Order: sequence, then C-alpha cells, then structure tokens
Amino acid sequence: MTPTPTMTWQAFDCPRIEALGARAGLASLLLSLTQAVAARPEVDVLLAGLSELFEDLSGQAAACAGVVILTDAEEFQNEVFRFVPQSPAGGCTNERDPLAACASAGLDLVAELREREACFLMGAGTSQATAFFGVRGASGLLAVFYIKLPGAELANFGQASAAAATLFSPLAGLVLAQRRRQALAHGVLEENRYFAERERRHYLFKELVCESATMRAVYDALNERVARDTPVLITGEAGTGKELLARALHHLSWRKEGMLISLDCSQLTNDLLDFELFGCVASELAGAVAARKGIFELARNGTVFLDEIDLLSPLMQGKIVRMLKEGEVRRIGDAVGRSVNARLIASTHRDLQTLVNEGKLRHDLFLALRGHVLEVPALRHRQADILPLARTFLRSYCQRYGARCRKFDDATLAWMLAYRWPGNVRQLQSFIESAVLRAPEEEVVSMDGWQVEAT
Repeated sequence: MTPTPTMTWQAFDCPRIEALGARAGLASLLLSLTQAVAARPEVDVLLAGLSELFEDLSGQAAACAGVVILTDAEEFQNEVFRFVPQSPAGGCTNERDPLAACASAGLDLVAELREREACFLMGAGTSQATAFFGVRGASGLLAVFYIKLPGAELANFGQASAAAATLFSPLAGLVLAQRRRQALAHGVLEENRYFAERERRHYLFKELVCESATMRAVYDALNERVARDTPVLITGEAGTGKELLARALHHLSWRKEGMLISLDCSQLTNDLLDFELFGCVASELAGAVAARKGIFELARNGTVFLDEIDLLSPLMQGKIVRMLKEGEVRRIGDAVGRSVNARLIASTHRDLQTLVNEGKLRHDLFLALRGHVLEVPALRHRQADILPLARTFLRSYCQRYGARCRKFDDATLAWMLAYRWPGNVRQLQSFIESAVLRAPEEEVVSMDGWQVEAT
C-alpha cells in the first residue's frame, strides 16, 4: 500500500495594512463588503466577502471559504460553516471541524493563533492546501477562518491569505462579537424563562395541596378558567387560601408575563382606594402635583387581585363595572377614559346574595361576576388535606428556621384531624410555625399542654 503523505504546515505573519499599499479597486471592494455586512451581519455574508477578497488579492478563485466559531476548541465541538463560491445550493453548509487535521499534523493551531497574528498554511505542495487565520475580539480568539485552494495552482497562496486576513479580520471581529453577545442575551432570556416556569410550577405543585375530592374539584374548575380570561370571583371563609388560587390563575394564564398586583380593600379608605385603583391627573383639585397611574393601568396584560371587594364603595364598584364592560378607566380629575387590559380576580368571604340584599354589593357587579365564581371549601370540609398541608408547612419552617423537627407524634396527628380549624389553612400554618419555634431541637412535634385559638 502507498503510505499516506504526512501533512505539513508553515506560518506567514500577517502584514500591516499600510504595508499592503494602494491597490486599484481594493477600497471599493472593502466598502462593498462593509455595506453588505452592515445590511445583514451573518456568517454567510462574511464568508462570501472573504472569498471575493481573496480572489481579488490572489487573482484566482478559492475552492471554498469557511469558519470555525470556537465553542469547545479542545474537543473539536465547534460551529463550522463552509461557503462554496457559485454553489448551486447557495449560502453556507456545515462540515466536519478542520481543526482536527491541524492537530494530527502536530500543530496546536488555536494556541498559536492566540499568541500571534499569522496565517498558517497546511498541505503546502500537495493537491489541496488550506490557509487558517484567527479573528479576535475583546474576549480573545473568537473564530478561525480558513480558505481552500488547489496548491499547485497558486505559488503565493500563503502570502495572499495573510493579506486577506489583515484586511478581513477587523470587520469579522465586530460581526462575531455581536453574534456572541446575541447568543449570551438569548441564554439569559432562556434562563429567565426557566426561572419563570419554575416559579409557575411552584404554585402548581408545592403550595396547592389537593388530596381531597373537594379540592380536586376546585382545581378542575380553576383550570377551566385559566384560558377563558374572564373576571373571576373567589369566595370562601377567611384563611382558606383565596389569594393563593388567584396567584395560580395568574401564573397559569397567558398573562403570566405581566404584573400581578394584589390589593386588600380592607386596609385603605375609599378615597385612597380610588387613587390606588384608578390613578389621578396632576391638578390642585385632585391634590396631586404629578400624574399617577392606577393599578389597572400598571397591570397592563397582567392581573389585578382585589381582596374583600365587597368593602369598596358603590361608586367604585360602579367604576369597576365600567372597566369590565368598556375596557377603560378614568383617572381622578381626568375628562377622558384610558384603555386598560388587565384581568380582574376578586375575593370575598361573605355570601354574595346576602351582600346584594344588604346593598353592599352592586347588583350589576354581582351579575358581572356571578357566572365566574370559584368557591374554596373550609379546611374542615377537606379533611384529607390536613395532614399533607401540615407536613408541607413543617418542612418549610424547619428549613427556614434551621430546626430539627421531622414529624408529628401520633397524638398530634389525631388531634389535627379531629380539630375543626375555624381559622382554616392560615390557622394550621400558624400552628405549625409556632410548634417549630417552641421546640426547634426536637425531632418529633408534640402539642402537649398547648392551647390553640382560632386566628
């Protein structure tokens, strides 16, 4: 058998630009290449320009031009693109990493190009030669470009390639640096999406415990309302977790990218609630020195959760009815309405019909919400959830406070199942936190001598 010829290489230092001298048509060619890259800064445009530049410098067309964008140079797992001039397919095609051939010839090309500005010619004197040169950015070596040509056809292949590298590298460095920044930004965006999805699943699988049939029915009803984008009224006793369900509705819907703004209507006076909900314009009459958006405007493409909506005055309830029907609000002191796009989720712990009969809930608001009611059962009606919720809270508070508590004794388990829990899930959560704080060094939680009150 004929032995395989050993691949050889030699290096040509890249000349300085002023050493290349004036050349007819070269400035026009570089301007054309710059304009093409500015219009579309892509790899195939760069390689087409490199091929054209090399042909102008050498007088002969290259067989192909390519680039190895460095991602893992040591393992030869880089992005490789090849451009063949006048190819019927057009554009770039992928091929195997040519840096492996340099390694087999005893040349650590990437290390050499990091140290010096040179063009390395592989296979000089053989049927096909390849010239390699590096392109740098602020972060170091970005890529290795290469040009292939039948070696017998051009004696000054190395010098022409080195000259092309000198003229081509600055523009290629800008494009590749931008490409790397875009890839980094895309990675950050994907990371943000990952954490947003993890936060969304946090509401689904960690806090929403549903071992009981009654809560499974509630979650089925919640899932039905996710895609409807209608207002939702969540009813149930205090402490049943109405705000948790509101957060789940928001994070499961398409509005999850927008803001979720929660407001407890029991904590503010009606005048302040008017400012908070609908905003104001700058005027002496309104008492505001600057215009201010209300939360319905701030939550654009998001969700507004109003806890204890029945505590709003009839006037503000009427404004909310208008917002639901017309999709606009009017700031205090303003003469025109402003378009809003926010989903309303409201809650109350009182019976709706009683509120209407007592005049505390406007009939038109009742009609707007009554078809979208989500009722949360009291904890005493979902007994199968008591122990799973207790264990979830125990793990959470042990982790928060560094306690050693790991389980409940049998008497405490039996008591928790028998107790009526008038304060619902909130009372159970408070009980577990107090138990962890009372005996942080105990591995078994016991309620001996405890007095439990409704909260």
